Amino acid sequence: AQQAAYDAGLDGSQWLLDHFGVALTDFLIIQQDWQRPFQEMQQASAVNREHYDQELAKEAQCWWDYRDQKQQEYAERFAADLGGNIADDITF
Repeated sequence: AQQAAYDAGLDGSQWLLDHFGVALTDFLIIQQDWQRPFQEMQQASAVNREHYDQELAKEAQCWWDYRDQKQQEYAERFAADLGGNIADDITF
């Protein structure tokens, strides 16, 4: 939501605060907590590195796909709320 808001020309951090009650500092703390399992996997011993790298790649791809899906949903929501995307009136 934050990135989609920025892309739509809105203040993404303010939008998070207004709609979810999450300040930017809290958001960054939460983001770090969500990244911790990936960081732990990356620090796995060399013996298990291949296994963890494969697991990390699968898990990370799942979350990236979900993030992209949600960003697209919010982008569509912001475009509808704002009457279109920021550059819809430009033709090439």
